[in-house]
Amino acid sequence: VSIKRISSPIGELILGAGRGGCRLLEFADRSDARRSLAGLPYNLRVSNAEHALFGRMENELAEYFAGSAGSAGSAGALTIPLDLRGTPFQVAVWKALLGIPHGETRTYAEIADAVGRPAAVRAVGSAIGRNPVSVLVPCHRVVRTGGGLGGYGGGLWRKEYLLELEGRQAQTHRVPCHAATAASPGAPSRASNAPTASVRSASENSDHVKRSLNGPSRR
Repeated sequence: VSIKRISSPIGELILGAGRGGCRLLEFADRSDARRSLAGLPYNLRVSNAEHALFGRMENELAEYFAGSAGSAGSAGALTIPLDLRGTPFQVAVWKALLGIPHGETRTYAEIADAVGRPAAVRAVGSAIGRNPVSVLVPCHRVVRTGGGLGGYGGGLWRKEYLLELEGRQAQTHRVPCHAATAASPGAPSRASNAPTASVRSASENSDHVKRSLNGPSRR
């Protein structure tokens, strides 16, 4: 796995790529960044060698943050291939996150329903917290029932930033779900079954987001 650090509007990011695609996108200042790196299989060699995917990742992420007209970012068509590795349950949860449309949010309970485990809301929250590919696997789009922000390992200010960014973009563009496919084995994706009854746009969620920043950050 090749590792590279890049700058972004929300701080320095650590990218990790292997043969199957992106394995890691983590915030460099997050305490769990070391855990994410330590969680890579012991028999994989981690290096700073350039990877063919890095240029594409940097370009699409730059366009996403800029929301440039006609770009992959503004269209939400982040096409970076993903190589998600985890337990079958974790992979199923992460794939369900890929089904949340750009500019919208889902609750932890809705994700639990989407993976066929409606009583496992806490386990879903734990799996989301272990997401190794931030932004691309949009765990920031998951909020508490009632619209509260919930938790975010990268910091609540980043979650608010990403939701507001996507809310603005969605007002201008019709945005599809993440176009990437996860290459790793695991439970089949149930993302297409994600419930829609409680869907709220990121812009509609902004008032709840701001109140959450001033209150408890539990899920």
